[in-house]
Amino acid sequence: MPGSRKLIGNVAGVFRGADFRLHRARGHGMFPTFLIYQVTRKCNSKCSFCSIWKQDHSNELTVEELRKLFSDPFFSEIRWINLTGGEPFIRKDLADVVRIMHEELPSLLMIAIPTNGFATASVLEGTKELLEALNGQEMLSVNVSIDGIGEAHEKSRGVPGCFNRAMATLKGLLELAKENKRLEVGTEVVITSANIDDLKDIYDYLAKYTNHINFTPVIVAPSEYYGKPDKDLGLSKKDIAKMQDFFDWLKDRLPAYAYYFEKVLDIKLEERGGKRTFPCLGGYKTMFMDSKGEIYPCLIAPSHLRLGSIRETPPGEIWFSKNANLMRRALKKWKYCQVCTNNCDILNNLKEETIDLLWFMARNPRIFAALLKDLRQGKMDKYL
Repeated sequence: MPGSRKLIGNVAGVFRGADFRLHRARGHGMFPTFLIYQVTRKCNSKCSFCSIWKQDHSNELTVEELRKLFSDPFFSEIRWINLTGGEPFIRKDLADVVRIMHEELPSLLMIAIPTNGFATASVLEGTKELLEALNGQEMLSVNVSIDGIGEAHEKSRGVPGCFNRAMATLKGLLELAKENKRLEVGTEVVITSANIDDLKDIYDYLAKYTNHINFTPVIVAPSEYYGKPDKDLGLSKKDIAKMQDFFDWLKDRLPAYAYYFEKVLDIKLEERGGKRTFPCLGGYKTMFMDSKGEIYPCLIAPSHLRLGSIRETPPGEIWFSKNANLMRRALKKWKYCQVCTNNCDILNNLKEETIDLLWFMARNPRIFAALLKDLRQGKMDKYL
């Protein structure tokens, strides 16, 4: 059972987690292992829960700047990268960006890219180019965003006809994955008040194609990344009760996500405390860099928590500065950090900070048994 052996190997995360907790207690930075990089702000979607598509997308980092940046030893421990947008595949030189990461980052294990899947041909051809750039070494994960079925998805994304195109992209990517063991394909679903009654139908529909289906509650908080989302899409108490029923139903079906689902409910349900109970590595092992090279502790952070620009200061000087330590202390008191449901660093969290995960599994043997079953079937080997 190679998957089970790899899972046991992750127990080393207990020691890494203890180190993280010591750094967090002091408010001191650590070398990041997970980078979220907004490769472009350009977007061909008009999502109701995000206004990135309205933002200025000029003056993005060039491949020359990225080559110099990622050759810095500061990034030598980066294992996972999320290339977000906008729509990442709009960037013409995306393969060059990935090739630089492949060549310059010695610890890199995986690059994940979300896509709206509107431009099927471009996404499929782009994915082939990315696989070639990675040369069969690092894993590539491409996830298509699907928030509803048919017109419901099109309303969410603001583009007529986009559902059929997104599904065509998903099917095409799944065909590519059959030919390449280093490609993982899945879907991302944003939970809003608009689709709260359709979650089981969405799951059943997508489960015909993939077992990698991630459900994430909408983030209704103004930030440099999301801009100003539609507050009407936020979840009411009735919606949260429906989400609780759905997550309880889903845990056995997607045991790899059960830990995250449980933690979301801890935040959303007042009777469970109403605050985040799982560690956030933002500002410690997780870093967000926007398309212009501005560094933040995470992609939810507002402008006043900006740490600095890599165009003005080397990344290590930004990350380990006295100002950055002050920002880390401020994060502990920032109201939104207490109720953030974002899972941007969940893989980093599970691999690098496993204390809380092990405690969760010990208290939920049925879910742990379901997870072991998935491991025996090889469903998680690419991630372990």
